[in-house]
Amino acid sequence: MSYSEVGTLLGLSSNTINVPSGHVIKGEAGSIITPGTVIQTTMVRTDVRGSYYNYTQGDNQQNWTPIRQLQLRIRPLRVNSAIFVKFVVNYEMEYNSIWNLLKDEQPFIKTMNEKYPRRWAGMCATNYDMGDHSSTPNQLTMMWVDTPGNNLTQSYSPGFRRSDGGGVTCWLNRTYSSSGQDSYEVGVSVGVAMEIAQ
Repeated sequence: MSYSEVGTLLGLSSNTINVPSGHVIKGEAGSIITPGTVIQTTMVRTDVRGSYYNYTQGDNQQNWTPIRQLQLRIRPLRVNSAIFVKFVVNYEMEYNSIWNLLKDEQPFIKTMNEKYPRRWAGMCATNYDMGDHSSTPNQLTMMWVDTPGNNLTQSYSPGFRRSDGGGVTCWLNRTYSSSGQDSYEVGVSVGVAMEIAQ
């Protein structure tokens, strides 16, 4: 058996071990990671002022339009980790629309109270904007915890669709009528994914 000194052990009476930066404590099964610890974080930000279009025809279609500029990709380092996902989206869109969290561009959040996928069912609805769909953007926040059960790359993005059939355009980081001027606000959208030890 061999020993390596990684630094001075301090505070033994308080059950604290100080390990110098860059060193890792290893156990028989690998690195010692406390449940609840964030193992890694990935983030995406987009300043793009653009538009996305969705057309929903049938009642139970799953044709969600992903916001690809906000796609997050994370590969868990541990098979039993949880992945915390959060998006904040600045946008403007007609209010008869619904948002969902997509995994590999497919609906990840299933609505529990529906017998089959309905076009009006998703994670959260677009704000009702009292008839102003042209000058004041909305902000959407959605989050979820995924437990993929593997260490393959996971891909997440927000997605939307029309909730009553027909077409709808989502204006990202801008208003419908302008990409930025007095009284027509613009913003940025972000997403974060954190692998959390279990």
